[in-house]
Amino acid sequence: DFISPTRSMNVLVIGASFPDYPEKMTPTEEYGKYFKFTQDFLKNISDVPINPVYRIADHYIQMSMPINRYNLLEHQGNKEVFKNELITMISGKFDFTGIDQILIVMPAQIPLTVADAAMSWNGKWSIDGKSFSSVYLQGPAYIGPREGNLWTFDPWITVHEQIGHQLGLGDHYGSEAISYNRPDGPIPKTPDDWGTGNWGNMSGAVGDFIGWDKWTSGFLSDAQILPQFLLALLQGRFLFQ
Repeated sequence: DFISPTRSMNVLVIGASFPDYPEKMTPTEEYGKYFKFTQDFLKNISDVPINPVYRIADHYIQMSMPINRYNLLEHQGNKEVFKNELITMISGKFDFTGIDQILIVMPAQIPLTVADAAMSWNGKWSIDGKSFSSVYLQGPAYIGPREGNLWTFDPWITVHEQIGHQLGLGDHYGSEAISYNRPDGPIPKTPDDWGTGNWGNMSGAVGDFIGWDKWTSGFLSDAQILPQFLLALLQGRFLFQ
């Protein structure tokens, strides 16, 4: 688990701009409605008390090089140059006390062809003597359909990536894709075929999480789960393959 929202969900939003894509508005002006969407989503899905808080930088920090020098497309691999320079630039500039997640945004005019989302950083970020497991670089605020694996600031993809995967949840692949891609229909052939179709955010990237994901993530308390089912599960009377 990188984050535990029902325990603490303090998000520090940092903006990163570039010489070829400079700041035109503040992060709040460009993305404030998306931050509110995520906050409201977390409050609405949780049956456990929760108080997500966003602390938003009042301006973008300009990086030293054009954006294409930082390998910010998923297939370009290593993003350590971006990571290391940004850490240097934000060190000593923010109060990281109590922060659970660092969310990085970029100016909204950046196109999908030069940058998308990222969250695999080859280890924790160490800033001002503090260590952070959850750091998410949000893709551009492109208004239009998703294009392949280029995730955008579609609010549901934000929930899926910034919240779902940072909770430690994996993608629940399954029969919906199989039924379209295989001539023999939606019959699972390998372990990767088992899933939840388009049910739940971690499968369809829209809407609420399935009950199991909500329980294991803390949004449902143990007291809300049928005692008989919980007891049977703990006693190993259910077998899963």
